[in-house]
Amino acid sequence: MIRQMDATYPPALLGFAAASLRCAQSHAAQGMHGRAAAELAAAAAAATTCARLQPALAAAWKLRGDILAMHVNVPVAPDEAEGEGVQAEGGGNDTAQATMEALRTRGVRQVAAVTAARAAYARVVHLTPWAAPATVDLAAAVVGVASLQRAAPAECQHEASSSSTHCASTRVGRTAAAASTAAAAATETHATAERVATGAVRLAPDSPTTWAALGAAATAAERRENALARCLQLQRQNAPAWAALGRLYLHKGSPGAAAVALEQARASEPTSAAAWTGTAALHRAEGRRQLAHEALAMVRGKRKALPLVVLVDEGGAVSSCSPLRLRGSVGVGG
Repeated sequence: MIRQMDATYPPALLGFAAASLRCAQSHAAQGMHGRAAAELAAAAAAATTCARLQPALAAAWKLRGDILAMHVNVPVAPDEAEGEGVQAEGGGNDTAQATMEALRTRGVRQVAAVTAARAAYARVVHLTPWAAPATVDLAAAVVGVASLQRAAPAECQHEASSSSTHCASTRVGRTAAAASTAAAAATETHATAERVATGAVRLAPDSPTTWAALGAAATAAERRENALARCLQLQRQNAPAWAALGRLYLHKGSPGAAAVALEQARASEPTSAAAWTGTAALHRAEGRRQLAHEALAMVRGKRKALPLVVLVDEGGAVSSCSPLRLRGSVGVGG
């Protein structure tokens, strides 16, 4: 209604886009991905129109970036809203192929959305180079691109292992080459994210937000640990930073230190998705499968009104965290 009546009035477009984004976040949190996708499409259209009408309006580009980043949490496109996913008649290979095709399509869509979010945040940085939050958003988006690039080979490997044995060696060779290329691209992208986050720290050295961004973007484990520790010095009750530190300790082979950090994360914010997924990873690493399942249930349960975004760290471990909670913390802004 607002878009139809005030399609050339930037404040109305911004308000409509922001309201649609909030609706999409609420629907995604409830698992209503079809509705969330439709809301995101409407929000993106309004924000894009506003940015086109007012190309120097940083708020429009910022909102466009937030909307595009949110696409990572919505596994369906607007045209899939009715079915809430892919349905295939029959079974066996036909169903498996349909599922893999859906995963590929969604993966491509997610990469495109996060890449576009990165471009939108870059425009904000260009318009407001003195603003550290804009640089943090850009760093988070670049980390998101690197995470998706790193996750792509796993999907290719799964496809190769689940398909028929015909020409298996050829498929495995192509898969290995694709994995190597994607890993190299992810490493280069992550290095870019680190440079951007370092710039944010220089702009606001006393902000826990900028140090958290560097903790997420740094490629060296020692630098990540130091950045997260500095963030927690500035803001003790930062659950995503505690969770990231816990996962870092777990990856380094220090489960005791990881347990302490994750306990701090849960104490700081009992509903933190990052804290509970980190706790689940710790339980899995120590062979406590039931406890790991229960920890993940805390994320998926109805009490958890938090959409999830999948991130893959440099060790290949998959974690989930909420972009709604990561504003000013660790991860992709939302």
